[in-house]
Amino acid sequence: MANRSFSPLAGSVKKGVVKLFGAFPTTTGGTLATTGFTSVKKAGFSLTKVAGTGRYGVQLGLGATNPDKYQGLLAVHAVPNGAASAAYTTAKGMHAFPRNVAVSTTGYFEIQFARSDTMADAEVEDAATLYIEITLDNSSV
Repeated sequence: MANRSFSPLAGSVKKGVVKLFGAFPTTTGGTLATTGFTSVKKAGFSLTKVAGTGRYGVQLGLGATNPDKYQGLLAVHAVPNGAASAAYTTAKGMHAFPRNVAVSTTGYFEIQFARSDTMADAEVEDAATLYIEITLDNSSV
């Protein structure tokens, strides 16, 4: 379990629920920008572009050498936010779902973006900001 000191989530029936949030701008082809992102110390996790179309790795804690491990992943919500007036096409990744969840052993999982029409893997719109909310189980009770 993560050994950080968290404020309890008010209104949750389950004990030990932890929520992490972050914002990560992209440039082109889903590449993450090097500025303007939520730092790992503020978010509690880092995001990297990994092999695979529209796929991002989420490392909980301060990195693979010092990961935060949790009992389980309760939910993940990731959405791209693009330009104020430009319409997204169905060829871009709009829907996100988790893959390769190993939060209890390595503190790692992946987020996969998919097209809205065929649900095939797809990159997000260029210059989008990815807003990510992660809900974790930090208690065996």
